[in-house]
Amino acid sequence: NEKERTQFISNGRLGSTFGGILPALLIPILRQSSLGLRGGYLFGAILFGVMGALLSSLAFFTTKERIEPSTTTPTFKETVHVVGQNKLLLLVIAAAILGSTMVIANISADYIANYLIIQGYTDFDVLASTNDVVAAYKAGGFWIPRGTILTTLTVAIGAGMVPAMVVFPMLRKKFDLKQIYIGSSIFGVIAHCVCYFLFMNDPGHINIYILWVCLFLMGFPLGIYNVITYAFIADSVDYMQWKTGKRSEGVCFAFQTFLSKVTAGIAGVVTGWVLEIGKYQKPIDGNLDINGKQILAQQTPFTQKWLLIMVTLLPALGFLLTMIPMFFNDYTGKKKEKIQKELEEIRKKEH
Repeated sequence: NEKERTQFISNGRLGSTFGGILPALLIPILRQSSLGLRGGYLFGAILFGVMGALLSSLAFFTTKERIEPSTTTPTFKETVHVVGQNKLLLLVIAAAILGSTMVIANISADYIANYLIIQGYTDFDVLASTNDVVAAYKAGGFWIPRGTILTTLTVAIGAGMVPAMVVFPMLRKKFDLKQIYIGSSIFGVIAHCVCYFLFMNDPGHINIYILWVCLFLMGFPLGIYNVITYAFIADSVDYMQWKTGKRSEGVCFAFQTFLSKVTAGIAGVVTGWVLEIGKYQKPIDGNLDINGKQILAQQTPFTQKWLLIMVTLLPALGFLLTMIPMFFNDYTGKKKEKIQKELEEIRKKEH
């Protein structure tokens, strides 16, 4: 039941996103409470660990297997052969790798917070005379506490992802997965490029209110991507069963986890390259203020421009590249309907 599967995936990823945002909201509150830094983190770790375990256990009580599990374990050679025959899975893999830089804005929010916002509101004369990071920031006259800037950026991106996951089942009623993937990628290219052109003239003094709006819009296609890849993997399982008679769910969904690691690794490498090209100055180890807080190095306008490029144009390039494999995806429309009907007949005969 593809409709039911779409709603299930959307709800699952929605819950996962909420779970990811929650620590960003609660940890700053806990560490500034009477618990202190160490106690706040410890309490947060216990709280999220217990909550995660309890929620994960729900799958045991509520999950119903729709397909009879296989009694045989495929060999490594058979696994490679299966993957090679699964055109849809190969396209999803290629799209994910080519689009690795899509998530850079999300994973590099601390660079945005520290060097494109906080640095612009820091009075470095006060910092030099007092050696107090917080006092130097307060002297800049900005109303948002220094320690919560990063949290607001993370929440802004997450807030953009949430409605995307909510509307995904609605979009699925009118468009196929290929159309949604390409359409959301185009939206991602536009949103990231607009953000770049808005701030390119003075990246060291970014209007945080406009940035919040940009991050919200940049989060929307990430929310779609967060859901749609699981839908594609599920489709690849059906496609494999139709083509070979074997579902190979384990192999297909294992690639989902594998891809998340590969794309994160590529995004991390690209981020490192950009920081090197932009002559990013690392904080000096042991350079602490009077309260024991790390004093960050002051970045030049040249570096700030490259940081802006890193979180806008590079993700836009990722969204542009990730569309290319999808143009070769023919498991859609009438062909998909035909295959689904044939699989339904096969399952009826098996039961």
